[in-house]
Amino acid sequence: MTVKTINGIATASIKTAMGVAVASIKTWGAESYAASDPNWASVVLLAGNDNKADATTAFDDQSASNHTLTAVAQVQYDTAQAPTGMTSSILFDGSGDRIDAANHANWQFSSGDWTVEIPIRFVSTASDRTIYNFGYQNNVARSLVIYYSATGPSLHVAQSTDGTANSDVARTWSPSIDTWYWLQVRRSGASVQIAIDGTQVGADISAVTLYASAETLQLAGTSSAAGNTWNGWFGPLRVTKGVARAFGAMPSLPLPID
Repeated sequence: MTVKTINGIATASIKTAMGVAVASIKTWGAESYAASDPNWASVVLLAGNDNKADATTAFDDQSASNHTLTAVAQVQYDTAQAPTGMTSSILFDGSGDRIDAANHANWQFSSGDWTVEIPIRFVSTASDRTIYNFGYQNNVARSLVIYYSATGPSLHVAQSTDGTANSDVARTWSPSIDTWYWLQVRRSGASVQIAIDGTQVGADISAVTLYASAETLQLAGTSSAAGNTWNGWFGPLRVTKGVARAFGAMPSLPLPID
């Protein structure tokens, strides 16, 4: 057996005499992660994947980038709800809760492929709710926002090329409360696509070259509209830069960390 530690992640591999790996276990704190991600090198954010204790308010980025995550308002881990495979999730109360990450080149997707993925669960579907927000808290620094709108109802992807212009496209989707959904939003070539539980929602959306905003990345909310923050739960949120991941059913959780 060999044990390696990289960025605080201990990896133990067991091999047969012929050198073929038959088991691989990664640990982060008390959690074990048995799978591997072929696109791990492109993961720039992995949050809420570590099954922390109920009411914990400290959040970690398990990607190799290890971004500092800042809790805003009452956002916290909750053990009352969790997607299959997890023992906790992140609870947002819909009144200003969010998680922030400082500006970084990792959030600047430009004209490349990207994927944002997350299990989501609603307390209510009656109001607009932010999922992923980069720059839309500032009307002259917009880049990309993904959100749910009660009008329709629908999922929206809004993109900006210059920080001011706003291409906001909706795709009709009617979720239920108290249900976990696996949301994937990706850019693949010239198109942005949305999928729920592996099925694309509506037609492709034309992709643009996204503005390189200098703003903070805000998860589940926006500082410009506290009432539009998420009201419900997030499972593990993964952002992959440079890769359009395949759509599929919710994967085994927790997500891989190498």
